[in-house]
Amino acid sequence: YCDGMVVMNTFTDGSWQKEEKVLTDAFVPGQPFELQFLVLEKEYQVFVNSKPICQFAHRLPLQSVKMLVVRGDIVLTSVDT
Repeated sequence: YCDGMVVMNTFTDGSWQKEEKVLTDAFVPGQPFELQFLVLEKEYQVFVNSKPICQFAHRLPLQSVKMLVVRGDIVLTSVDT
């Protein structure tokens, strides 16, 4: 998240693919938030504080996804699966 923009991408075969950017005001600097990912058949739906902010189409088979990276000036307090 930078300048109101959420950036999504996929790292595969040793390189980053094309970025997808979404403008949002869902984050308030200094305020806690809950980030959720709903995995659907063809896409991920991303929610901030239970509000949908974007969708990200699957670029890889689900079974090959090994990690999720969240970057920025945040303190991670919990992860639920």
